[in-house]
Amino acid sequence: MPKRDPIMKIVMKFGGTSVGDGKKIGHVAQLLKRYYEEGNQIVVVTSALGGVTDRLLENANLASTKGKVSLVKEFKTELTNKHHDAVKDAIDDPTVAKEVLQILDLRIDELEKALIGICYLGELTPRSIDYISSYGERLAAPIVSGAVRSLGIASTEYTGGEAGIITSSDYGNARPLEKTYELVKRRLECRLGSQVLVVTGFIGENENGIITTLGRSGSDFTASILGAALKADEIWLWKEVNGIMTTDPRIVPEAKTIPQISYAEAMELSYFGANVLHPRTIEPAMREHIPVRVKNTFNPAFPGTLVVSEKFQCRHVVKAVSLIKNVALINIAGAEMAGAVGTVARLFTALAKAGVNVVMISQGSSESNISFVVSESHVEPALKALHSEFNHEIVKEITSDENVCVVAVVGAGMAGTPGVAKRVFGALGNSMINIIMISQGSSQYNISFVVRGDDAFAAVKTLHDEFELYNGNEIEKELQSRQEEQRVSEKHLTYADSGVDIEKEEKTVKTLVEKLSYVRKGIGAPLTGIGHYAGLLDFGEYALAMTTDGVGSKVLIANEMQRWNTVGIDCIAMNVNDLLAVGAEPVAFVDYLALEKHEEGFAAQIGEGLLKGAEISKMSIVGGETATLPDIIKGFDLAGTCLGIVKKDQVIEGGKVRVGDVIVGISSTGIHSNGYTLVRKIVEEAGYSYHDPCPYDKSKTIGDELLAPTRIYIEILDVLKACEVHGLAHITGSGLLKLRRVTKLGFDFYDPLEPQDIFKFLQKEGGVEDLEMYRTFNMGMGFLIILPEGDAAKAAEITGGKIVGKIVERGIKVKDLVME
Repeated sequence: MPKRDPIMKIVMKFGGTSVGDGKKIGHVAQLLKRYYEEGNQIVVVTSALGGVTDRLLENANLASTKGKVSLVKEFKTELTNKHHDAVKDAIDDPTVAKEVLQILDLRIDELEKALIGICYLGELTPRSIDYISSYGERLAAPIVSGAVRSLGIASTEYTGGEAGIITSSDYGNARPLEKTYELVKRRLECRLGSQVLVVTGFIGENENGIITTLGRSGSDFTASILGAALKADEIWLWKEVNGIMTTDPRIVPEAKTIPQISYAEAMELSYFGANVLHPRTIEPAMREHIPVRVKNTFNPAFPGTLVVSEKFQCRHVVKAVSLIKNVALINIAGAEMAGAVGTVARLFTALAKAGVNVVMISQGSSESNISFVVSESHVEPALKALHSEFNHEIVKEITSDENVCVVAVVGAGMAGTPGVAKRVFGALGNSMINIIMISQGSSQYNISFVVRGDDAFAAVKTLHDEFELYNGNEIEKELQSRQEEQRVSEKHLTYADSGVDIEKEEKTVKTLVEKLSYVRKGIGAPLTGIGHYAGLLDFGEYALAMTTDGVGSKVLIANEMQRWNTVGIDCIAMNVNDLLAVGAEPVAFVDYLALEKHEEGFAAQIGEGLLKGAEISKMSIVGGETATLPDIIKGFDLAGTCLGIVKKDQVIEGGKVRVGDVIVGISSTGIHSNGYTLVRKIVEEAGYSYHDPCPYDKSKTIGDELLAPTRIYIEILDVLKACEVHGLAHITGSGLLKLRRVTKLGFDFYDPLEPQDIFKFLQKEGGVEDLEMYRTFNMGMGFLIILPEGDAAKAAEITGGKIVGKIVERGIKVKDLVME
C-alpha cells in the first residue's frame, strides 16, 4: 500500500488492562483500524497480557529456589493456553492465526529452556530477570499485530531492540542511549503510513544485543521514546480510566478528568502516588515538546487528558489532590544535631547505601530534628542503616510511624499565589485533621504533608471540596478561553494584510518628494525639508508652519453608526497636533469635504465637530471647500490644512535632543485617527458589528469606542513656556516609527503608558503581534515630550503625563520589544 499524507502521526500505547485477553485485543485492533483508515500514521506499543509479567517473575523465582522442572512444564502449559485462547478470540483469519501461533510456540519453547536453565543453576541474575520478564510483551506483540492483519491492514511486529531502542546495561532500570533516537527513526519511519507498526513495550537491548527492561511503567516509557524519535504529533497512552483525575475516584466518586495539565504538574502527581504516568514517561516527550494524551480504551470517544509543556493557572490554582499510602514517617532527633556540619550528608549517604528511597523530607529551623518519609518496605533497612551510622552519636532518638499517608495538592503557580497554603491548612483544620509534617519545595507545583492514615481519605475529600475540584475548578472553561485566544492569535493580522503597507507607502512618498524640486526664495522660503511634522516657511522673525491631514477610513465607521459629530474634531486634531510637534501655535484652518451625496443632518454634525476642534485649539476656521463627487467618493472624505506660527528661534525640530534626555508620554484618547483599515478588518473578521456592546464596557458600543475623538494636545504650548523642550512627537500612523522624524538617536521606553482597553481588544481579536501593534497604533501614548530630566516633572504636571523612557544612543525599544 502506498504511503499517504497523514492526518496525524500517533504513537499509541496499550497497557495490560487494554490488552488483557483476546477479546480486548480484538477491540484494540478495531480501534487501530478506525484510526488508520482515517489517515493517521500509527505506531503501537503493547504491554503483556493481563497478569503475565507477574506470573513470569513468580515462576522465575520458583525455578531459582525450588529447581523443579515439573513446575516449569506446568507454567508452560498455562502460558500456552492463555495466549492460544487470546489468538482464538482476537484473530478471525485462520491463516494469520496459524502464523501467530507458530511464533508464540517458538517463543514459549525458548522461555521454557531459559527457566529450566535457571532450575539447574539455582541462580536468578538481574540479566536473567530482564530476559524472562521480556516474554510478556514478546508474546503479546504477535497477537496484536496479527489481530490488525486479520482486519485487512498490513502490520509488522518488533521487539524494542529491533525497533532501535538501545539502552544502558542497567538491568531492570535501563536508560535509552542517545543513538536510540536516530536508530528508531531510521528503522521505523520508512514503513509509517503503509502499515501499523507494533512494538513491544518495556524492553530494549544493550549495545551487545542483550535484552534489557526499562523498569516501572516501561511500556509508557517506550511509547515516549518512539514518539520523540519519530517526532510524533501526539503520544496516546490508552488506560482503563478517562485520563488524569482530580483525585482517585475510589476516594472521591465526584472526581473529574483534568482536560489539560503540564508536564511538570503530571510529574508532580506521579511522584505523589498518581499511577497514571511515571516521570520517566514524560522525559522524552518533553525533549521534543510532544503532547501526551491519556485516553480510555473502553471509552475512546472521550478526549481524555492532554499533557503539554504549557503551564496555566486555573481559578483556584490547585488542579489535583494526590495520596500516597503504604509509607512510613521516620524522625531522628538530638540536641547536638544543631549546627553539626555534615549530619544530613551522613543521613542520606547511609540511606542510599541501604537502597532506601526518601519520598519527602522536612527539617526544623532548630536543626535538632529531621523527619522524612519512606515506603513501608524500606522502613527496616532505613532504621538499621541509621542506627548503624549514628549509634547514639549526635542523634539521640530514631523513631518510626507506619500509620501515616502523604497528601499532596498540585497546581501550576502555587508558590506564587498568596493564600493557597492558608486555604489548604485552614480547610484541614476546620475538618479537625491534624498535620504531622509539611514540605513545600521551590518548584511552585505542590504542597505536600503527612497525616495519620485514619485521616487520609477525609483529608483528600476536604481538599477536593475546598478547591471545587468536583466541578473541575473551571479548568475546562479556562482552557476554552485560552484556546479561543490561541485561535485568534494564529491570525497574526498586520496593517499590510488590511491593505496598508507602511514600507510601500514610505517608498511612494519618497518618490513623490523627489519630484518636488522647486524652492521659493525670500519671504515664504522653506526653512526645513519635506518630511517633518509641519512645513516651515520663512516669515521674517517668525516661521509659518503648515500641515495637512484627514480623518481617513475612520469616516466609514461614522457612516455605519450614522454619527458624524466627532470626525470634525479628528480632522482638526490631526493637523493641530502636527503643528504643536514643531512648537507652533495654531492660527487658522481650512477644510475640504468631498461627498458622494448630501444627507440631511450630515453637514450640521460635521460643522459641530469642526467648531469644537477649533475652540479647543483657539484658532479660526477661515474657509474651506465642499465637493460632490458621486463617481469618485463613496460616503464622504474630510481633510484640512492648518496654519500655525512660531518664532524662528523657538522652532522645535529635534536638533537639541541628547542622550540622557527623558521622555514624557501623554495619554491618547484611544486609537485617534490612524490604523482604521486594520481596525475594521479585525472587527469584521471577528464577526462583530459596530453596534455590538463593547466587550470590556457594556455601557457603550464598539462603534462608540472607535469614534472617540482624537485628543488635541494644546497644553504643549504651556509646556514650551515653562520648560526647556528638546523634541516633540505626535504619534500617528506608523506608531513609534515616526520618531525618526525627531532624531536619529534611540528611544528606550522602559515604562510606557498602559494601552487602553480598545488596543487590547483589537490585539486579542486580530491576533496582532506586539511589534505590529506599536508599528501601527499609538498604543496609549498620543504625544511625547523630550526634555532634560530636571524639567520632566513640570512637563508631566502640566500635561497629566509621566516619564515613560529616555534617549539612548540608537534603536527604538519598548520594554523588551525591539522595534528598530
